[in-house]
Parts: sequence; structure tokens; C-alpha cells
Amino acid sequence: DWERFSLNASGSLSSKEPFDFEKKPVHELKILACRQSNCSSVHVFISVNDRNDNCPIFPKQDFHLSLPENDRSPLPRQIGRIPAALDGDFHADNTKVCYTSESPLFFFLEPTLPVLYTNQSFDREQKAEHKFKITAYDCHLACRDLHKSTNGSITGILTVKDVNDNFPKFSEKKYYATVIQGHASPGSHLAKVSATDPDEEKQGLPPISIDPKTGELSANEALRESSYSFTVTVTDGANHDDSASVVGERVCVVVSVCTVGAARLNPWLADRMKQPITELDRATLSMYTTPHQWEDSKLPFY
Repeated sequence: DWERFSLNASGSLSSKEPFDFEKKPVHELKILACRQSNCSSVHVFISVNDRNDNCPIFPKQDFHLSLPENDRSPLPRQIGRIPAALDGDFHADNTKVCYTSESPLFFFLEPTLPVLYTNQSFDREQKAEHKFKITAYDCHLACRDLHKSTNGSITGILTVKDVNDNFPKFSEKKYYATVIQGHASPGSHLAKVSATDPDEEKQGLPPISIDPKTGELSANEALRESSYSFTVTVTDGANHDDSASVVGERVCVVVSVCTVGAARLNPWLADRMKQPITELDRATLSMYTTPHQWEDSKLPFY
């Protein structure tokens, strides 16, 4: 290590440049003292004391967290952990890092733990994403670095996850259509109505839909639950009773997502569930019905 030291004839040892504990905490020197041909040697060890000269820095520039909208869990509400800031100093007294948020919406319950909390409930339809800055600093406020910022900062991005909490609404309360007498044949275009739903659900469809003419049930998405229960409404176009008494009759159908093993145990049921609902008689349906659910999913069947 002699390249950073000098020794004069009087035996005074000096350093040519400042020491850096993080680069090398201990320096070893061998010094020879000679008189003519007689020499003696001594090993000198120089220990560098750690100084609080490294301020906290984050390993990345930003981080992402998410939270469901309109969350009603107990307060304070934990959002998640953020990336921990790093401190290059060695001794524990010099490496204690504290965190703070520049946004009043977010805070740290324990300043030394990188776990983010909030007391706020968020609405995705009002604001789907929140950006804020987190600052890491030396807890003793003693960090001094002439070449770098004394605080580290990172940008947080909170994504508010959608919950189906809004009803679809028509764009108008009344729609008007003009029809020329004698020119409106079956299938003619009369008017167009539109409705919107601010939620992110796929076109506002339930997992299962019914063909209003054939009565066949079909999946609108991948069915992941073991069973789905919903109500099917049978009615005519004018809500008139007929001789079969099918007007307004509701048959609750349970569609089971059967595994291969279940189909082998009951091949008759697996085969029957492949058939359209119109081919299932009431006696069969009554064996697999439950109290009606999904009232909002009533579908007309003509």
C-alpha cells in the first residue's frame, strides 16, 4: 500500500490522499530500518474509521403497487412494501435509513420500515393512478456527502384496481324515432340506443349468456369457478299469460364446471349438461336447481 503513503528520513509517515473506509478499511505497511548491513522490520496496520459519508440511495427509479378501489379494510390500510434504500456505510449507527412520503395520502407507520400505508379509500373512476415521491434519509440527519444528494428519492405509482360498483346508464332518458307509414317492414332499423358503464368489466357481460331464441347457454369468459348459479326468465314479448303458464316463470339453473373425473363418475349428467336448456324438461331441471341468484343477470327468452 506504499503508493498512498510517504516516509521521510526522520520517520514521519504521512498519507498522500484521503482515506475511504468503503474502498479499503485496513492498510498494511512494512517498514525497514537499516544501519549498514543490519536491518530490522516492522509491520504497520492502519485502520480507517467509518464515517457517515454515504447517504441512502434507491436501487431503482420507481416502483408499482396496486389497491382495489373503495377498500373498506381496517385503518391504517397497508398497501405494500417499497424497494429498500441502500446505505454504503458500515457501522449500524451510520446505516439507519428512514422513509417519508411527500404525498399526504401515504405514510410509513414505522419510519425505518419500507412498508407503505394509507388512510384513504380510492375511486378508480375518479382517478385510476396516483404518482407520488418517497424520500429516504439518514435517520440521524448526519449524512454528509459533498458529491451527492444527502437524500435518496423514488417515484411511487399506485394503480387503483377496478371493482364492479357502477350501474350501466343510458345516454338519454328518452329516445325518439320517426317511422314513415307503410315503409317499416320487419327487420327495419328504427333507432339506436346506447348505454355506458364506467367499470372495466368486459362489455358488462356476465360469465354465462343465453341465446334468446334457442335457449342455449354459452360462456363469455373462461369459467374458473366450480359452479355458477343464475336465473333464467321465460316470457313472451307482451308479458301475456298463455296456456302453458310459462310467462314470468323463473328456472334457476346451476352449471357445473365438471372435471374429467366427475364426468366419469356421472356420464349421464355430463352428457345432459351439453344439451341446450330447451331440451331439459322441468323434472330434470328440478333435480339441479337452487334458490335463484344473480338477479341482475335476468335474460329474456322469447
